Amino acid sequence: AASGAGASATPAPAQRPAPPAPPAATERVPRVVVRQPANLRAGPDGQANIIRVAPRGETLRVHGRTGNGWVLVGDTEPRGWIHNSRLGEAE
Repeated sequence: AASGAGASATPAPAQRPAPPAPPAATERVPRVVVRQPANLRAGPDGQANIIRVAPRGETLRVHGRTGNGWVLVGDTEPRGWIHNSRLGEAE
């Protein structure tokens, strides 16, 4: 007596938002390097809480940018914000 509702053990794809697709292996993922120790902040604001200090030389993946110089960085997932004045483009 499968009426369709709840009959399947796996949820239908429409019930759960799809995660963002990872970049294709051929795409160049933008990365930045920390030029001088920088505060990794919870938001794109010099007054936002400091999550940790990123040491000079650390390479981070770019997840987004604001129009006023803040860069959302992390590894596979965004971790926090650093102002681009502290960053350089990674090779």
